[in-house]
Amino acid sequence: MRWYNHVLGGTLAELIITSGTGPVFNNTLAAGISALVPDIDSPYSKLGHNLPVLSHGTSLVLGHRGPIHSLLAGFLYAILVSNFFPDLVVPAMVGFISHLILDALSGGVNPLWPLKFSVSIPLFSTMGFRELFIATPALMAANAWAVWNFIGVQEAGVIIINGVFNMIRQVISNIA
Repeated sequence: MRWYNHVLGGTLAELIITSGTGPVFNNTLAAGISALVPDIDSPYSKLGHNLPVLSHGTSLVLGHRGPIHSLLAGFLYAILVSNFFPDLVVPAMVGFISHLILDALSGGVNPLWPLKFSVSIPLFSTMGFRELFIATPALMAANAWAVWNFIGVQEAGVIIINGVFNMIRQVISNIA
């Protein structure tokens, strides 16, 4: 999955789980950012590109979609987040786990690492037709629906205009 679909998946999961209650901006931001964290094991990912030393080292030692793409890594990430942002642990975990679920749909993950238990439901391939033209629009529409239903009409308009259209622009720039 592309990085923007992980962000959309994390924010959607957070909005659905919390029904838009609590500090919505902080929670969805934490979920969206945390949805990128498992890909720190790839220097080609959005997060890995911005943290090249960490991502290259992690990739060399652990490989992509290895231990970092597991519930154990999610637990360690939750401990890290709880030390700096204790109010954001749940949204951070929602984002992290949403990443694992989406990667299971686009190749597979080993969520119970170090046990050998792979989960793979290959519905999409990264940058494939189904991801770009089915998953991305579906995630965008679902986010718009969740924002509209859980947050309200006025706030939804601002979020949709500023967020979704920026995502559309990013998707288009990746296709071109």
